Amino acid sequence: MPVLAYWMLAGITWQGDVYGHTIMEALASLSALIVGSMAMVRYYARRESMFFYVGLGFLCAGLIDGYQAFITSMPNYTPENISLLVGWSWIVSRQFLALFLLASWFTWLRDEHRSAPGRISEKTLFSVSIGLMATSILVLTLVPLLRVYFPDLPFSRPEELVPALFMLLAVIGYIYKGNWRFDVFEHWLVIALILGFMGQSLFMASSTGNYDLCFGIAHMLKTLSYIAVLIGLILSMEVDSAARLRAVVDNIGDGIITFDRKGVVQSINPAVRKIFGRLESELVGYEVHGLFVDPRGGQSLEKLVPLNSRAWRNKTNHVVELEGTKFNGDIFPLELALTRLEYASGPLFVAAIRDITERREMDRVKREFISTVSHELRTPLTVILGYLPLLADKEAMPEADVVARLAKNMKHSGEHLLALVSDLLDISRIESGRLNLHRVPLSVKAIVESVVGILDEQAVEKGLKLVVNVEDGIVHGDETRLRQILINLVGNAIKFTDEGEVTIGSTIKPLGVIFTVKDTGIGVPYDQLDTIFNRFRQVDGSQTRKEGGTGLGLAITRSLVELHGGSILATSSMGNGTKFVFDIPDMA
Repeated sequence: MPVLAYWMLAGITWQGDVYGHTIMEALASLSALIVGSMAMVRYYARRESMFFYVGLGFLCAGLIDGYQAFITSMPNYTPENISLLVGWSWIVSRQFLALFLLASWFTWLRDEHRSAPGRISEKTLFSVSIGLMATSILVLTLVPLLRVYFPDLPFSRPEELVPALFMLLAVIGYIYKGNWRFDVFEHWLVIALILGFMGQSLFMASSTGNYDLCFGIAHMLKTLSYIAVLIGLILSMEVDSAARLRAVVDNIGDGIITFDRKGVVQSINPAVRKIFGRLESELVGYEVHGLFVDPRGGQSLEKLVPLNSRAWRNKTNHVVELEGTKFNGDIFPLELALTRLEYASGPLFVAAIRDITERREMDRVKREFISTVSHELRTPLTVILGYLPLLADKEAMPEADVVARLAKNMKHSGEHLLALVSDLLDISRIESGRLNLHRVPLSVKAIVESVVGILDEQAVEKGLKLVVNVEDGIVHGDETRLRQILINLVGNAIKFTDEGEVTIGSTIKPLGVIFTVKDTGIGVPYDQLDTIFNRFRQVDGSQTRKEGGTGLGLAITRSLVELHGGSILATSSMGNGTKFVFDIPDMA
């Protein structure tokens, strides 16, 4: 287009004046300073070297353009002085900008051949730029200037070809880089460079005198090139803002659906696809109401949250609990927070969706746990409080053997209550990170024998045999907590085994000790093996309630093993017993 304009305008005579030139330079200076400032903001926000060089180049060019506009408007300059100053200040401004724009491309080229981007010495570049710019202004102001126009040459102002050459190299460099195809800023930067190059090589180099037609067009193209870079900066900021918002929406765990007043889905994020098990093409463009089911009956989001304006008076959002339908027809609970946004084209609804299946399950488990703990607390207290009146009446004191039996029952109830409280305290310390270990060298055989001594009576009462098959050695662990791990595992094995035996084993390895506890009891269903170590989880509530206990034992056991740096796993099959294996690494 500039080439066509040059050909069409050839031979036309037009002459401006110094006042019009001052206005054009003032506008160009303002534009360049705005562009430079915005580019610097972009640099400090993104730390991309390109923006630093672009910003510095435009700031220097804007200040020199401003100097030119100011000095040429002063009345004490003769026409000859103004003519020379206008010519050379233009060249200095354009040369500064061309050099910095070319340097911005060279910085990218340098970083491409390095494993990591190079660092910019900001203070050095600022100092050098300010020094060169101040020197240039002093020379323009104080030193007699050479002539600018050479009418006998093919180009009346051949010196203009120098910044034109640097601009051409910058254009070639950025086109070679290739980002202009998809990066909105570099796209507009290439346009600005082409406009600048055309203004220099076709018009300013062909100008035969200050303020002629080519001179004026070159100034217009310069201002347009500044505006092009400004457009690129503004658009790139919008694109980056939208990209950041999109990245946030795409990576949050909650599903985000937007739909119009008719309930037609406009967009979704990846979490929605995961929650509902559907493809984007199966959701966008279809009615949102089909995804939700009112748990109180009726398949309609509109029924719970009307989309008309009246329902939204004095309210910015609605939060409701619904049930969703997956692609395979499964129903699941969800929480929906609906927000209405007003646009000129009509309202847009944004639904934030959260699958609350796990929350509902945790609530159920906690309720069951509280019920179990309440029962476990009440049972021993009932026994103790029930027997105390019999022992409090001296005149009606039972016989000695009855007192002994009552005392034994009260002792068992007290021990059961103490174990329950200890479990609750342990799980509290573990969850808060306040449970510390005191690791010392321990005899594996001695630890196992002490556990057998504690639990042997329980095994005998149930007619079970405790089998010890340990390889003696040294294990580095906390004696109390290691014994607690084994007591929990062996105690559980005895509790849920009606006949047969419970085997305790150990194997010494170069990196530590591996313990095993195996029983011939009722076993654990395969689909529950992954959850038996979770807090507030019980394999069988009725069986656990029958045998006693809160279901915290295995959760505490796993935590204690992990505090020792080890791991624990269970294998089982219904009716064939369960086997627990855990290791205690040698961390001495």
